[in-house]
Amino acid sequence: MINEEIKRFYKEEYAIGLKALEMINQHYQIKLPNDEASSIAFHLINASEGSELNDSVKIMQGVNDILAIVETDLGTKLNEESLDYSRFIIHLKFFMKKVLFNVGFTDNSVNNVIYSELIRENELLVNCMAHIKKYIEQKYSYTPSSEDCLYLMIHIVKIKSIQ
Repeated sequence: MINEEIKRFYKEEYAIGLKALEMINQHYQIKLPNDEASSIAFHLINASEGSELNDSVKIMQGVNDILAIVETDLGTKLNEESLDYSRFIIHLKFFMKKVLFNVGFTDNSVNNVIYSELIRENELLVNCMAHIKKYIEQKYSYTPSSEDCLYLMIHIVKIKSIQ
């Protein structure tokens, strides 16, 4: 499972892992399995983010779970090749780091107004956010702020609008 998540969420690092694997295979005249590219990529991810192995796995798992919630609640398969999807993944990675390290911040009143307006207008989005919040609260004991939810909702609306 982690190999697929690395391929989806860390495409650049995975491409480097494939290139490194190709070089190793050529130099040593061996044929290592392609899954080794994910292992190489994983080391790059941990080194570049300065995180522990376990933290990276938790981040990928959280991102994957939130994507599954969004796809299920919106009844759509997200286009993994779109720029908006890539931006959403980046935001989800940062969001999961906040969740894991419990880095909250105070809500901005302007953002609260925008958040209130968005949830008033879209029941499908409200249900999706409720599922994401419940997942985060239950699994990570972290309560997303309305600002967290606002940024997630903006990305979800953008992705949904281009489907």
